[in-house]
Amino acid sequence: MTPLRDTARQAHANGLCLIPAATNGTKQPWPDGASWKRYETARPTPDQLDRWFANGRYDGLGVVCGRISGNLEMLEFEGRAITEGLVKEIGIIANDSGLDDLWARVANGYRETTPSGGVHLLYRVGGPVSKNTKLARRPSTPEELAAWKAQQQADIDKERDRKRKAKRQEKLDQVIRGEQVPQVLIETRGEGGFVVIAPSAGRTHASGRGWALTAGGFDTIPTITPEERDALHRLAAALDQMPAAREEPTQAYTRTARAEGAARDGLRPGDDFNNRTTWDEILISIGWTKTCTRGSVTYWRRAGKDRGVSATTGRNGADNLYVFSTSTVFEAEVPYSKFAAHTLLTEGTVTPATLSAAAKQLYAQGYGTQRSPRPVASSHADLPPHPADDQAYEPDEGDEDDEPDDADWEKGPVRRRGMLPEDFWAARPVLQHIRQAAHARSRSGDIVLGGLLARLSSLLPPELKADTGVGSPASANLFVILLGPSGSGKSSAAWIPRQLLPPPLLLDFLDELPLGSGEGIAEAYMGEREQATGEMFISGPRRGTQKTERVRMQVRHNALFYADEGESFTKQLFGRNGTTVGESIRRAWTGGTIGQFNGNKINTRVIESGSYSLGLVVGFQPETALPLLEDVAAGTPQRFLWVSSTDPSIPEEIVEDPGPLNLTLVRHGFGTNPRVRFAPTLVKAIREEDRARATGAVKLPPLDSHRPLMLVKLSVLLAILENRLNVTEDDWELATIMWRTSCELRDYLLEYGARQIAEDAEKKTRAHIEREVRAHTAKAATEHDVERVARRVAKRVRDAGSMTRGALNKDTASRDRGCLAMAVTLAEARGWLAVEGDALTPGDSMPA
Repeated sequence: MTPLRDTARQAHANGLCLIPAATNGTKQPWPDGASWKRYETARPTPDQLDRWFANGRYDGLGVVCGRISGNLEMLEFEGRAITEGLVKEIGIIANDSGLDDLWARVANGYRETTPSGGVHLLYRVGGPVSKNTKLARRPSTPEELAAWKAQQQADIDKERDRKRKAKRQEKLDQVIRGEQVPQVLIETRGEGGFVVIAPSAGRTHASGRGWALTAGGFDTIPTITPEERDALHRLAAALDQMPAAREEPTQAYTRTARAEGAARDGLRPGDDFNNRTTWDEILISIGWTKTCTRGSVTYWRRAGKDRGVSATTGRNGADNLYVFSTSTVFEAEVPYSKFAAHTLLTEGTVTPATLSAAAKQLYAQGYGTQRSPRPVASSHADLPPHPADDQAYEPDEGDEDDEPDDADWEKGPVRRRGMLPEDFWAARPVLQHIRQAAHARSRSGDIVLGGLLARLSSLLPPELKADTGVGSPASANLFVILLGPSGSGKSSAAWIPRQLLPPPLLLDFLDELPLGSGEGIAEAYMGEREQATGEMFISGPRRGTQKTERVRMQVRHNALFYADEGESFTKQLFGRNGTTVGESIRRAWTGGTIGQFNGNKINTRVIESGSYSLGLVVGFQPETALPLLEDVAAGTPQRFLWVSSTDPSIPEEIVEDPGPLNLTLVRHGFGTNPRVRFAPTLVKAIREEDRARATGAVKLPPLDSHRPLMLVKLSVLLAILENRLNVTEDDWELATIMWRTSCELRDYLLEYGARQIAEDAEKKTRAHIEREVRAHTAKAATEHDVERVARRVAKRVRDAGSMTRGALNKDTASRDRGCLAMAVTLAEARGWLAVEGDALTPGDSMPA
C-alpha cells in the first residue's frame, strides 16, 4: 500500500474526513474543484480513498475540519512565528497561567511540521467548532511589504476583469498611503476549513518539500472542552502584534471633555492619572491576578478564574488594557487606557460625560496641572514649567493686569533653554535657508535641522571618515531625538528634510525605515545578487559561459531610520529584544560591525565596519523620553543629539518656502577615497583633550562621555552643508553651540523627571493616608450595621417564638441581608439567640 493510502485509511478509521490535495502547489482541496464542499457533510468511503490514492494520481491529502471530522480544529503556527520564537513564548505563558497541562496535551497529541517551517496541531473540541480564525498577526517588515506590493502589481498587470483590477489597485493605493499589510502568525482551521497533512509532498507544495509528523498520531488526537479551546485561543491572541484598529475610548475625552478648573495648556487629570497609576493598582484592587510578564507585555487573569489568560497590558508597545474574555465589565478586544478603565469602574460606562465627570473627581484629588491664581507664563513649551526657570516671565506683585512695564518690553526676548540662539542661525546662509524652510511650514527650525543632519549622515558614502589623529577614524552616523508634546510637529523633521535634501537618483537608499529589532537594522542593508560559481556550462545553449547563483549579501550602504513615537523604541530597548536593539544602535553610531552570524545562511546578517551609513531620528514626548535616560550605563542616551519641537520665533506671517538645498557634494558625489581634514588648531585641541581624559586629568560626566565624538560628527556635517570637506574652527564653534543646546534640553528633562518622582511620592503618601482613613470609617460603619441588625433579629425571633434561617432571611430587608450571617453570630455570642442547625430560638438574655 502507498503511504498516502495507508494514511488515509488510518485517518478514516479514526473518524476523520480525508480528501486529496491539489497538485498545483496551492495547498487547496481537490477533487472535483469547488465541489469538494460536499465532503463537509459526507465522508468518502474506504473504497473511494483507495481509488484516489492507489495509482500516484495525487501527492498529498488533507483533512476537512469541523463537525464531519468529529469537531476537529487545527491550530497553525506559521513559519515566521516559529522563527520569531512564538511557540516557546506561548509555552511559557501557558505554564505561568496554569494551562501547562492543556498545552502539553495539545502540543503532543498530533503535531506536524510544514514545508515552510510552520507547525500544525490537531485536536477535537467537545462542542461546536468555530470557522477559520486568525488569532495573531503582526505588521509586515519593509522587505515583506515590498514583496507584497510587487506581487500585487504583477497581479494587477495580469488581471483582465476591470472590476477586479480596480479593486486590487484600490487596495494597493491604500497600502501605499500607509495602510498596514498584516502577516499572519497564528491561525486556526475550523468549520469549513481544510488542512494538508503529512506525509504530503511533491506537487502539493510549490517548493516540493513535504509535511512531517513529529508527535502523536490520529489515535492520540486529544479532545478538549470548549472552555479549554477558548483559553487556548486567548493564549494565541495574546501574542498578536497589530495596532488596535478601534479608537481608544480616551480620545472622546480629548475632543469633548476637560476637567473643570484645570489649566487649559497644562497636564489634564486623565493624562496625569495615566502617567502616575500602575495597572497593578487598578486590576489587583478588583480581584484580578497577574500571571506573568514577558518583555513589555503583562498577562492578567480575571477574578473568579484559577487559570488561563483574560487580558494583557503593554501590548504592541502601548500602555493599554486589552481584554479577551467576554465575562468582565470591560468590552472585549477594545483597548482601555488607565483613565478609561478607571472611568468604567467608577462611573459604570465610558462616554464623554462620564470621562469628564471622572476627570473632575481626579482633579479634586490633585491630578493634573492645578490652576494657580497667578500663573507663570513659561517660554518653554516642551515641558511643564519649572518653578525656578529664570527665563519665564512672572508679573510684578503690584501689576493687577499682569502686563509688563516699559522696561520689560525693552529687554527683548530671552533665549529659552534648549533652543538654538539667534546668532547660530545668522552665522551662515545655509542655516538661514533651513530655518526658513521650517518656518514656511510653521515648524521648529531646531527639529528640521536635527532631522536634516541625520538624513545627511545617512546619504554619505561609508568610506567618508573623519580622522582627527585620535583613535580610529570616526563615522558621521548621527542619531537625533525630537523632543516635544504630542501634536507639536515632530513628524515634520522627516518630511521637510526630505524636500530639502532628496537622495541622489542612482543611490540605493532606504528612506525612513521603521525601527525594529537589532537584526532588522542589519537586514535593511541585505539582499540577493547574482554571483559567479566558478563553474562553466559544458552543454546546451549557454555552453562555455559562467554559471551563476543568487547569493545573500550586503547590497546597499545607505539607510535612514525614523520612529515617530519613541515610547515603542524604549519598550523594545528594555524588552526581550533590547539586547540586540541597544547593542546594534550603539555600534552603528560609531560605525562598527552590526548584525549576527549563525550556521543558517538565511539568518546571517553581518554588515562590516565602514561599509554602511546610517541616520536615526526618534520622536519623544517628555514623559516617554525619561526611561531612555536610565540607560546611561550602557551608553545609549549619550549617542543622541536632543532638539526641541517648540520654537517661539515662528513668525505669524506666511513665510516663502526656499526650496531644496544646493548640496553639490551630495548630488554629484565625493570622488574616490574622500577624506575630511581638520584645521591644525582643532587637531591639536582634540588631541590635548583626549590625552587629558586618557590620563585621568579630566573626567566627563556620564551623560557627556561622548561629547568629543559628537562634536566631530556635527562639525563634519556642518562643513558638508557648505560643500566642504575641511573642518574649520567656525564649524567646531557652531557644533559646540548645538551640543550645549542639546545638553540644556536633556538636563531640563532630567529636572522634570526629578520633580515628577518627588510629586509621585507625595501623592502616593497622601493616597495611602486617605485609604487608611476610608478603611477605618468603613470598618466602624460595618460594625454599627451588624450591631443594629443583630438587635433586630433577636427581637423578631423572640416575637415569633422561633424561626428558621430561611424565614429570617425573607423577613429581613434586602439592604441588611449582606450582614445577616454576622448579625446572627453576634446575637448568639451575646446570648440573645440559641442556634441549633437551621433553627433559631430566643436566648437567655435580651438586648438592652
